[in-house]
Amino acid sequence: MKKIMLLITLSGMLAVVSFSFNVGGFIKDKVSEKVDETISNQMYTMSKPVIKYSKDKKEVFITGTIKNLGPKVNNVYVFVPCYDSKGGTIPDADAHIGTIGAGETWNFSAEAMATNGLTIGSCDLKRIKVRGF
Repeated sequence: MKKIMLLITLSGMLAVVSFSFNVGGFIKDKVSEKVDETISNQMYTMSKPVIKYSKDKKEVFITGTIKNLGPKVNNVYVFVPCYDSKGGTIPDADAHIGTIGAGETWNFSAEAMATNGLTIGSCDLKRIKVRGF
C-alpha cells in the first residue's frame, strides 16, 4: 500500500490530508503534492480515496473517507474534476455528504460519467474540493 501525505490550505489554516492507495485491481491515477481548496475555516482529514473505472471506462467511481476535525458543518459536498479520453472536461465526480458533526467520519462515493460517446481519461485527485457551510 502506498501512502502519500498532502497539504490543504484552509482559510489561513493548514491541514494535512493523508491519502492511502490500495492499487490492487484498480487503475491508479496521478497524485500531486498539493490539494487546492478552502473549506470555510473547517479542517478535514481524507483517507483511502480509490478510483475505479467501469469496464467500458464510461463511468468512474471515487470512494474515500472524510473526517471532520472542526465543529459541525452542513451541506458538505466532495467534488473531483475528471476529464474525458481527449482531455476535455466533464462534470466533476461528486458526492453529497450532508451534515458532518464535530469529530464525525463519513464514507463518500463520487461518480462521474463520460459524455459525447467518449470514455473517462482521468480524474485529478490533486484538485479534490470539499465544500460546506
